[in-house]
Amino acid sequence: IGPGLRMLETVGNWLQDQTRPTDILAVSKDRFLFAFLPDCDLDAARHLAGRLKSQIQNLPIPLATEKVPQPIMVTLSLGIAELERGKHELDFLGKIEALIRKSLKLGGNWLSEAL
Repeated sequence: IGPGLRMLETVGNWLQDQTRPTDILAVSKDRFLFAFLPDCDLDAARHLAGRLKSQIQNLPIPLATEKVPQPIMVTLSLGIAELERGKHELDFLGKIEALIRKSLKLGGNWLSEAL
């Protein structure tokens, strides 16, 4: 397993431990991790995102090599939105992906939110 997949696996496993059994985790073709939180309003999602952003900094990724002897540290670029009734799921996924890309451009450990 390569370093990129090892990092996704480590973060995905950690994310699974941080979420409820009813939450759904997925990975996009661009290797973005998505967490779908049924029965969760924006305030609760915002609270979870804040907790995840602060806790991820304590999650070392075991990718140490001779060139980089220490585990790498990761940040999260997050986007949250609420699925509106009657809206198509693919439109919703596009909105979330745009929010994640916006957070990435801001430099990591950012939360972008659809209003």
